[in-house]
Amino acid sequence: MASASDVFVVLAKVSGEEALRIVEHALGMVVERYDFGFRGYGGVVALVFEGEEFIQERKLAEDIASVQSLDRGGLEQLAHREHWFSIGGSLRFPNEQRQYDFDIIMYPTFDAERPACVVFRMDPSLYTEVDGSDGNGFDEDAAERLLKLCISLGAADEVDGFQALLLGELEEVHPFDGPELRAALVSPRSIRDRLSGKKVLQHGFVTGIRKTILGGVDLTPSWNGYRVLETTHGFVILSRLVDLRRRPEKP
Repeated sequence: MASASDVFVVLAKVSGEEALRIVEHALGMVVERYDFGFRGYGGVVALVFEGEEFIQERKLAEDIASVQSLDRGGLEQLAHREHWFSIGGSLRFPNEQRQYDFDIIMYPTFDAERPACVVFRMDPSLYTEVDGSDGNGFDEDAAERLLKLCISLGAADEVDGFQALLLGELEEVHPFDGPELRAALVSPRSIRDRLSGKKVLQHGFVTGIRKTILGGVDLTPSWNGYRVLETTHGFVILSRLVDLRRRPEKP
């Protein structure tokens, strides 16, 4: 599983107002449960685009000194001024001292109907630790911890689905909607499409989709070796965070 890529949790496209609600809820959640904060090196930056191309991050004219400044009113002002932005800092899990980099990102989709999506970028070690401290085992606690965090962030009331995956750069994010995610799960694109250079929606190591979007499709037979579960909020979750040594062989 080792990889230098960051962990990204990408949520389906939504309206700008819905995206702000997601950011507000997620920020409150990680502050309360995971002690998220700037800790002297984090902060907020604007994301600069030319057309649909991401160019760079830009410092704000006025620094935001603390997470507490980012209440609903503060987030609305930030979105009004900058449109697209990243809130960066670190979090730590209960009863642990280690800190993990963590960003909450308001990202454009360039879709007139649903112009925004929320992206969470996390420390890659959250993924590599699933291999175990020596790289030769499977750390079930680390896997459950990461799965729980991905679901807590991704299964928002406003979205049709989410994907957790490894990406090298922010600009590799592929905004998607519910039907596109369903198609990627039910009718994966061909290798020819991938080789042609078309931007194809990847499968995440954790994927969540609303059961109402999925319809009557039973994913269990098609995703042998994955863990498939349902949340109380109506999401079907597929997780590749499993011990491969215990994965059943395909018939």
